[in-house]
Amino acid sequence: MVARGVDGVVMQPMALSAAQVREVVGPAMPLVITTDEYGDIPADSVLTDDTRGLGEAVDHLVRQGIRELGFIDGSPGTSTDAFRLGAFRAAVAAAGIEVPDRWIEHSPFGREGGAAATARLLGGLDRPRAVLCANDLIAIGAVQAAHAAGLRVPEDVAIVGFDDIETAALVSPQLTTVVNPAAAVGVACARTILWRVENGPDVPCKRTVLPTRLVVRQSA
Repeated sequence: MVARGVDGVVMQPMALSAAQVREVVGPAMPLVITTDEYGDIPADSVLTDDTRGLGEAVDHLVRQGIRELGFIDGSPGTSTDAFRLGAFRAAVAAAGIEVPDRWIEHSPFGREGGAAATARLLGGLDRPRAVLCANDLIAIGAVQAAHAAGLRVPEDVAIVGFDDIETAALVSPQLTTVVNPAAAVGVACARTILWRVENGPDVPCKRTVLPTRLVVRQSA
């Protein structure tokens, strides 16, 4: 990468190990990662406070008297999967809510996976009253599965997404979702690379955390 004139790299490593990350990037290349998973390698990081946004979502549901909460996470083994599930667990713990393991599902990050996972969650009499999802595509699939099961959203089951993609405001019902500030993350990553290039490798690693927030629409 140095030979190509690259001054720094931004990575969302997903399922890579710390050793694989450094093998890909090289030992001396300035590196910014968008996950908190790689504490054993020297790298700057730009993160989002997923716990804050999911905490707002949980509080919003609790204010409506909803405490039976399920969660659909992404594909196991990815960094997004680990951190959003961890953020959900922290949020429900802060609200004093216990979530049974059977109300936590994993799904590929897409509509079909979200629909299949939701069908499993809602298939029995003992089902959650609300389903929070690791991204908006999963949530859109969840809405489709709820409708297919003859359930109304949000009257019978509330559904919350994550990311606030453009489609979230176009589906019916419009998604209540946690805003992931993707543009701000990109800007912060670029600024961090420039900061590292200017300051050199001996300055301690920099960790930037950006806030998330809940946008309330129609699905919850």
